[in-house]
Amino acid sequence: MRIYNAAVLSVLLYGAETWQLTATLSSRLDGFDSRALGSILGIHWRDLVSNETVRALAGQPPASSLAARRRVRWYRHVLRLPPHHPSRAILDFDTGSFGWKRPRGAPRTRWFDVVKRDLDQRGLDPAAIEPLAKDRDKWRALVNLVGSTHNAPTGGVHETR
Repeated sequence: MRIYNAAVLSVLLYGAETWQLTATLSSRLDGFDSRALGSILGIHWRDLVSNETVRALAGQPPASSLAARRRVRWYRHVLRLPPHHPSRAILDFDTGSFGWKRPRGAPRTRWFDVVKRDLDQRGLDPAAIEPLAKDRDKWRALVNLVGSTHNAPTGGVHETR
């Protein structure tokens, strides 16, 4: 597993801090991760072993959970930037104040929307946790909570074999 974590996951999740991960992309990411873990463990797709069982045997969280952890960790870096820095200014930018409107149809997923979803899944409010960005230990505990697979909400689409 150490080689998998070092070689495969590091390449797979390269730049995951900035991804606008949709549900489709998340399921594809987790599907690849499950297939790779099953291959490492010698589990063939015909064995009809669920992804949860494969993850329990491997002791690995889903790749989408690791991506969420990275996004929240990056969010802290952006929050700690000065207000005039371009990355922070874009985070605080309000398009409505300039009269801009989103195009018709389903709105495109923005990075901050994905971060909000990651935090909302754990019952956290982005505005309420902003002061925690200055305290490294509390933020680290928060990041571990977001990336944790314990008490994860159910009801999502899970790929099974």
